[in-house]
Amino acid sequence: MKVAKIFNIYTFFFVLIIALSFITKKNAELYSENESKKKIQIKFQKWTFEAIHNKKFFAKDSCNYLYIEQKIENGLTVIDAIGIPTYNEIKFSYSHFNNDNKIDALITFTPYQCDGSNASMWKQIQLLAISKNENYIIDENYFEFLQSNDLCFYLLDSSSTNYVYGKQYMFLNNDPHCCPSISKEIRISTRNKKLEFYKSLKR
Repeated sequence: MKVAKIFNIYTFFFVLIIALSFITKKNAELYSENESKKKIQIKFQKWTFEAIHNKKFFAKDSCNYLYIEQKIENGLTVIDAIGIPTYNEIKFSYSHFNNDNKIDALITFTPYQCDGSNASMWKQIQLLAISKNENYIIDENYFEFLQSNDLCFYLLDSSSTNYVYGKQYMFLNNDPHCCPSISKEIRISTRNKKLEFYKSLKR
């Protein structure tokens, strides 16, 4: 009986140590992942400041009809009158894109149309935040190969390891601006930029 009791005690502590090791490892992974997400968000904020400074977007205090009207009188075209939306309208989809076991992100948002029109209704800014050493870079040109235009465009919405997902939309001749007739689901490989169309795919 005494031997069995000692064996049970050793077994209990062995199982306890294994469980604590597992919990510690999971907590460390979660902490690392949360730290990576913070770095991505900070890098994106820096990107927005630089984009506004470089006049790619209007700042919040100048993204309004009266200010834009003055600019239009001086030669600004309506499609240029875009601003960055509030932070809760920015979508971050976190995943792994470059096989270094560090979190990356697809970042998307629809810019504000500062003149109050719906000219940018179907416009989407699409960015990749990619880990590089201990920091991140924001790639704003990655999705240029999609070549969106007035009749065909792509909206991205989510990601998984080495893929981003979304839809291709196409307008037919008589479609109103609100309602393209054709939509197809797509996925894009972040390894080789291969675009695939599919009917149903588990994400």
